[in-house]
Amino acid sequence: MIHILLPAYNESETIEDLLREIDSAAPTFVESCRVVLVDDGSMDGTADRVRRHTGPTPVLLLQHERNRGLAGALQTGIAEIVRSGQPGDLVVFMDADLTHSPKLISELRRAVQGDADVVIASRYAEGGQELGVSVFRKLLSHGAAMVYRLALGVDTVRDFSCGYRMIRWDVLKRTYETWGNRLLEATGFSCTGELLLKVLAHTEPARLTEIPFVLHYERKRGQSKMPVWKTVLGTLRLLWAARKYINSNGQNGR
Repeated sequence: MIHILLPAYNESETIEDLLREIDSAAPTFVESCRVVLVDDGSMDGTADRVRRHTGPTPVLLLQHERNRGLAGALQTGIAEIVRSGQPGDLVVFMDADLTHSPKLISELRRAVQGDADVVIASRYAEGGQELGVSVFRKLLSHGAAMVYRLALGVDTVRDFSCGYRMIRWDVLKRTYETWGNRLLEATGFSCTGELLLKVLAHTEPARLTEIPFVLHYERKRGQSKMPVWKTVLGTLRLLWAARKYINSNGQNGR
């Protein structure tokens, strides 16, 4: 089974299109799949659009009464997938704003079927690109990637902050059982990097790999929800504490 985790906040303009794209791509995945969609306190009717969708891919809708941020949405979705999944399952993390194409899931699956526990859709792998992204945002994301690599000494990963990735359920479950409700503590969008760092304590850098990914930011409708400077500060705080995640095997998480 492939579980597709979609955190969504005010994505009524895009969510039905994305679910239709998942329906179209699903026959290429080999395994059966389902969507776990966490509506994080949306106020634009996102949940109603999800309920109206009648495609072949099962969709489990989880709702927060108020917005808890990306970390809260991911925490809720991960808890559900860990509870309901089983050994051998795969978990895909995606954005709900149409910038991540579901067609890439079959390639993520092929890569993880090799000798990998985590496969990242990387903007910085050979063949990867960022379309529709401002020069300022590109500089920030490339700078963050360089800082991650220098601070952690992980050579197999170049894109720590991209939210599009596949993780083996077994590895995610071990990580979740170690940290519980403290799995994601970083502020803002830096929690995507935090998750990867904590997963590293339950696998080896050699079992992380990347495939090239073209980020289609021009497909995004509406304003970005990422507070840039808050994310930068959150990333720096995260890296300050990062070695305990890897070196302690998560034991400091409780």
